[in-house]
Amino acid sequence: GNMKEVPPVGNGELVLIVDDEPVMREIATQVLETHGYHVMQAGNGEEGVAVFARHVDEIKLVISDMEMPVMNGAAMIRSIERINPDIRVISSTGIAAGRDAANCSRNEHGTASPHHRILNKPYRLVDLLRTVDEALKAA
Repeated sequence: GNMKEVPPVGNGELVLIVDDEPVMREIATQVLETHGYHVMQAGNGEEGVAVFARHVDEIKLVISDMEMPVMNGAAMIRSIERINPDIRVISSTGIAAGRDAANCSRNEHGTASPHHRILNKPYRLVDLLRTVDEALKAA
């Protein structure tokens, strides 16, 4: 099994990346744009909600860091889901915060939302691409 993993590619879908670390945003943006996605960026949760509200009809997926100043990832995701309950979300988080991400990806009935994926940092870029592909294709 020495075959190089071929990451899936996008079809021009618009992805919103929310992370307070510019370097993380840039790397993810570069990888996604190279693989067929369009990307918008926001530096914190409040900005993320504002960008999402302006482009609600175009944004297909939100990738959010969970630990951010101003408004954290979980609060932002709840706000975004009030605007569009069907939005696909990937929570990107360090291992320690994985529990929060798991909790925030449960709906009010306590079941995990099929629209949510969790991607632990640090992640491999091929994992990012695969998770994005899975999230967009989820029923």
